[in-house]
Amino acid sequence: MDFKDPQNKKQLQKNITALMKEYSDKLIAMSESNDYKKSALLYYWLQDYKNMLNRENKFSPKFMKKYSCGDIINVNFGFRPGAEEGGLHYAVVLDNNPRSSGVVAVLPLRSRKEKDTVLRPFEVDLGKVLFSRVAAKTNTLIEEYKMMDIEYNLRREKSNKAFDNLSDQLKQLKEEQLNDADRDLKIIPLETKLSILSKENKILNSQISALELKREQLNKHITAFNKMRKGSIALISQITTISKMRIMDPVKETSVLTGISLPEQAMKKIYDKLIPFISGKIIR
Repeated sequence: MDFKDPQNKKQLQKNITALMKEYSDKLIAMSESNDYKKSALLYYWLQDYKNMLNRENKFSPKFMKKYSCGDIINVNFGFRPGAEEGGLHYAVVLDNNPRSSGVVAVLPLRSRKEKDTVLRPFEVDLGKVLFSRVAAKTNTLIEEYKMMDIEYNLRREKSNKAFDNLSDQLKQLKEEQLNDADRDLKIIPLETKLSILSKENKILNSQISALELKREQLNKHITAFNKMRKGSIALISQITTISKMRIMDPVKETSVLTGISLPEQAMKKIYDKLIPFISGKIIR
């Protein structure tokens, strides 16, 4: 039966219900076994995939930053079977990608481990170049965020004092017996100032919230990149094309990873192995 044919919609819906029940039973069974972690990862991916489906019709890559060859991005590769690289991973962009394109070619990266004394033929040792570049960027951002934090807190303290002062004045005036003329002359200007100040506070609070979100994202990257202190490895055999919907960072010019890319020498090492791998000259 061809379920792509709308005439089979009712049977498709029955099958979907049955399949979801099988998924549910399987995940719960996995969570009760040694596959608990796998069940959690699959649960997270189903949530992420559902969110991607909800975004799909409104998604436009034109509103994202432009990606160039060598750029480092953080990608949600999703739940993948077997030895395929899955989950949240850093990757390097392999093409000078037009902003209008909905996809981009990437190569996943992993951190170097103690056991990596001898690399496999389809792996490229990038050394600590990525870690050093990220460390420089994150240190700069940490200092920027500190200065912004000080500025925002000073502004908020000043604004709160002004708001409290105006509120006290307004309260005192309202307690007085004023005629309509005096009321218009004294109270209305104060109410107007309070209204303006309230709007300014909302803007300031949204700026503070945005700063906190950026700080949280930065801390996540710092934690992840600390695992690359010993170096990073490019996985030549995992070359793939992804939807830009999978890119978690950078998505804007102000994102944490914006401006972080591999140097030309590192990209040459990648292509020196990638081209022979694609042509079948490197055996796994």
